[in-house]
Amino acid sequence: MANLLLAVIYIAFISLGLPDAVLGAAWPTMSGDLHAPISWAGGISMTISAGTIVSALLSDRMTLRFGAGKVTAVSVALTAFALFGFSISPNYWMLLLFAIPYGLGAGGVDAALNNYVAIHYESRHMSWLHAMWGLGTLLGPYIMASALGAGHGWAWGYRTISILQVVLTAVLVLSLPLTWKTAAVLVALMAAELLMLAYDLNEAELAVYLALHILILGAAMWQVLALRKLQQGGENLAKGDFSHPITLSRGALPELKRHAANLNSVQQGIQQAVEEKMKSERLKTQLITNVSHDIKTPLTSIVNYVDLLKKEEMPSDSAREYLEVLDRQSQRLRKLTEDLVEASKASTGNIPVSLVPTDLNVLLSQVCGEYQQRLEKQVLEAGAVAV
Repeated sequence: MANLLLAVIYIAFISLGLPDAVLGAAWPTMSGDLHAPISWAGGISMTISAGTIVSALLSDRMTLRFGAGKVTAVSVALTAFALFGFSISPNYWMLLLFAIPYGLGAGGVDAALNNYVAIHYESRHMSWLHAMWGLGTLLGPYIMASALGAGHGWAWGYRTISILQVVLTAVLVLSLPLTWKTAAVLVALMAAELLMLAYDLNEAELAVYLALHILILGAAMWQVLALRKLQQGGENLAKGDFSHPITLSRGALPELKRHAANLNSVQQGIQQAVEEKMKSERLKTQLITNVSHDIKTPLTSIVNYVDLLKKEEMPSDSAREYLEVLDRQSQRLRKLTEDLVEASKASTGNIPVSLVPTDLNVLLSQVCGEYQQRLEKQVLEAGAVAV
């Protein structure tokens, strides 16, 4: 995954270099089509540089707040938008206007990715990043020269580079959370539609268009936020966290509200089942503990009286045999009662357990010693053989 991310960052720097040398290659043709002097190319370059400086200065604050992935995706989208704007600009002043988002996007990509690679990768990758940028500056003029040589004009060259930027934006957007993915896609569609219709709308129509699409974007994002809450609720449920019921804000679609209610019902059902299971376990443990204590009281008396009888003279051999059986079984019952109490403690986690090395020879010797008398009575012999 880390290598795949690094490859995407390399591609991002190639795309960053693509348009940087294109203006110089295309301006001799552009200046004639736009009726602008050759020297006016400096104004566009200065505007791009100013935007780059501003976004680079703000990139640290923006990266800390939104993350490198989001800043990079938005910056590349800004660059793609500006390059497409270059391709449809009818005059020099529109070029100058689109140079602003171009500079902001280029500076944001450069600063955010340089910072990310410097923190998460080895220093040699910084050199490779700028090598990729150099590769982009070689490919950009080649793309523009191919468009001019084929007779398509400089607009097609810029449009081709903007399409490459859009593809990279799509790759970066796929790595973002659902909310940012939706916002990026909707904004990109609105920007593309606005670019295609901008010259056919007057000021009033343009204002209505923008207001309507901002409302559409807000409504869509409101539903996406509700969907994100459902996603987080499902993730919490899968992790076993039943303490956070899903609460959707007003305005969410009825289908989403029903889905939230269903997830909350599942959450409550599981939580109730867990609580009943825990209650049953507590009652069982309490029952075992109480019964064990109730048995130990009379059992202690039996063991003590058996010890007293063993000190007295028995009238017959049968009586002594009965006393031995009573002594043996009472000791066994006491051992079982103690084991039962220990088992109840173990089920509640009140017995600390430590993992320590065990000598198998000693363990087998203890087992043989515990059953030695029974084995002798059955004329059997047990022993441990060292391997």
